[in-house]
Amino acid sequence: MELQRLKKGIVKRFNSYKFNFLKLFNNKKYQLIILDDAFPTVSNLFRIIEYNNYLTKYDSVVMTSSSSYGKSGDRKQFKKDLKVYEKFYPELSKKVKRFNKNKPVKADLVYFMFLHNGMEFISYIEKNKIPFIFTLYPGGGFRLNQEKTDRHLKRLCSSSCFRGVIVTQNVSYRYLVEKKLCPEDKITFIYGGFPIEFKEEYRNKKKKETFDIGFVAHKYTPQGRDKGYDIFIEVARILYNKIENLRVHVVGGFDENDVNVADIKDKIVFHGTLNKDEYMNVLSEFDVFLSPNRFNVLAPGAFDGFPLGEDAGILGAAMFVTDELGQNEYFKDGEEIVIIDHDPENIANKVLYYYQHPDDLKRLAHNGQKRLTELFSHDVQMTPRYELLNKFING
Repeated sequence: MELQRLKKGIVKRFNSYKFNFLKLFNNKKYQLIILDDAFPTVSNLFRIIEYNNYLTKYDSVVMTSSSSYGKSGDRKQFKKDLKVYEKFYPELSKKVKRFNKNKPVKADLVYFMFLHNGMEFISYIEKNKIPFIFTLYPGGGFRLNQEKTDRHLKRLCSSSCFRGVIVTQNVSYRYLVEKKLCPEDKITFIYGGFPIEFKEEYRNKKKKETFDIGFVAHKYTPQGRDKGYDIFIEVARILYNKIENLRVHVVGGFDENDVNVADIKDKIVFHGTLNKDEYMNVLSEFDVFLSPNRFNVLAPGAFDGFPLGEDAGILGAAMFVTDELGQNEYFKDGEEIVIIDHDPENIANKVLYYYQHPDDLKRLAHNGQKRLTELFSHDVQMTPRYELLNKFING
């Protein structure tokens, strides 16, 4: 035991000397360094869109940690993902590196998203003495009224390197302010999350014979209960005998083994995970996007942003979504969006009404699309982010 401690001490001291030695010869200074644990997985669309904007605008680099790509063979997966990313974004792929905690870096600013990334990288950031800002998206270790979340937020927001935090939901802003976890003047509220980018032709739906309802989510829990996948399937089951031309789409890591779909298998399509173009192409077929997601199921205090499905909505699908936390301040219920509960019968009846009243469905989808286009345009989403980053980026 004593020998192990001694070895650890020697390794730690050696790494410290190595770090300081390398620092002397590392003259490259970036404007921006992005630290992340999942990039460049192309199915992670919101990361791809946001980070690509920064990589294009700034002298910058993304460094991906070992928490997702790691210690025993997953380097191969990182290389595979980078190769796929390179096919779509060859001019940016050289700006994606693997993170090395023992390699010093220089930059005007560090950026990351999600609370869990902050806790992974904070020691490295402080060791290199680089100012940082981050986006506190829902998820990623951010859970309401949890002692661990509060402790981690205080740790980040009290760092000498901390310069600001972006929040994208009103519940997140109120949480930081009311709990006094962060100085209010360092909080930037930008509703939404990221600009929705797509090829315009995806909006021009071809005439089709089917009525398509869709579900999109990553699978984190059995039966996807946190995202309401089990409810979605029950709604599809109710509609199966009421809508003859029904077609049911599931995008994400789900298949027929998660929830029994034997009785509707002739109507359901499992698409799996998709790249950006495949994803947009499938979503453009939706007449209705359905998200009966649940608060407090993935973990105590865990929640999603609002609304889920904005990318489907901006392509022309009517959005049917839950809002347990009262986050909706931007959409008119029944005119631009439909707020639902978790009762499959109630949800199915609402969907059936719009199926039977196609003009109302068309109006709902159009109004929602127009509102989303206003809220999630590139200028609305990226301009305030650039303005914040530019305060700390020289040149």
